[in-house]
Amino acid sequence: MAPKFHLSKTLRIRFAARRVGDRDSGEDVAQNAWLRMSERQNATPIEHPKTCLFAATRNRVIDFTLRRQREWSRRVDFDTPRLRSKRADYVANFGPRYVSKLPQTLIDCPEI
Repeated sequence: MAPKFHLSKTLRIRFAARRVGDRDSGEDVAQNAWLRMSERQNATPIEHPKTCLFAATRNRVIDFTLRRQREWSRRVDFDTPRLRSKRADYVANFGPRYVSKLPQTLIDCPEI
């Protein structure tokens, strides 16, 4: 299995890198696929190792992409400003004007 790995290594890394987005992650995915295939090789012989390696790489790419999407969907970015509601905008823009007039309005009110 090792000679087949080295013959198709650059092709599989390029294949994974194009789908994942960067070369480092592509290398990780390709190596992970090879490790999974080498574990399976001990259990059952593989007739077409190159085809199986590319299929395993494709499956690892899918797993990697789904995991990354889950992580990004749960990510909290503290650098972007929070979206405010219309009411919050109204209070922020007009509230200080009314608050500054409140003491004078209370003074002008008749006593009960």
